[in-house]
Amino acid sequence: MPVVHVYVPEGSLSEPQKKKLFEGLTCAVLRGEGAPDTPKARAITWVFLHETPKGTWAVGGVASSFLRFLVEISLPQGTLNDRRRTRIAAGIGKVLCDVAGRTLAPEDSLVKIQEIIDGDWSAAGQVFRLRDLAAFVRRPKS
Repeated sequence: MPVVHVYVPEGSLSEPQKKKLFEGLTCAVLRGEGAPDTPKARAITWVFLHETPKGTWAVGGVASSFLRFLVEISLPQGTLNDRRRTRIAAGIGKVLCDVAGRTLAPEDSLVKIQEIIDGDWSAAGQVFRLRDLAAFVRRPKS
């Protein structure tokens, strides 16, 4: 049940870049956490794009308007180990460079990976633990 929030300055991405971002992040997160890339896994992988208005993003105390990324990924606790965390970071970095069309400096993209305590996810009025999510994405479609 990965949830990804991406923040960029307003107007810095074209529609094709947004499409590439959504697809790329979905694939990178699923691959990184070792989940199957199936319709069920994709159905619970959400990506939100937040375009911050001009003058509302500052770096080092100075307003920034050129393309930078802040990415926040929330995943169920127990999904990641060091290898998977590294794989997610590398995959996200590659997607962001592909979308930007250039190599990004460390100050141009920050990624925050957070694990949500097992049992703190819910959907449709039901609590989902990591084992429930794993069973959901692997269960054949009824």
